[in-house]
Amino acid sequence: MNDGEALVAAVAEGMGFVQVPDYMAADALRAGRLVEVLSRYRPPPLPISLVYPSTRRVTPRLRALIEALTAPGVTKMLGGTARRQGRGA
Repeated sequence: MNDGEALVAAVAEGMGFVQVPDYMAADALRAGRLVEVLSRYRPPPLPISLVYPSTRRVTPRLRALIEALTAPGVTKMLGGTARRQGRGA
């Protein structure tokens, strides 16, 4: 399976173990349907990149996406840090 929600549902039904991003399992963990095991072996956070042409004006829609993805709470939830580069950032 490569569907995170399906994987979490299957594991919550007792069908093994799964490694998914925190945000995918957060509700099930809070509700007690899942328990984290092997926390010492968490993989390091993977960077997420937002790439867009620097030669164009940043639209309000794109600006809103950039702001949403780099908000402190979202960055923490995704397990990393926000770093802005380029002219439009």
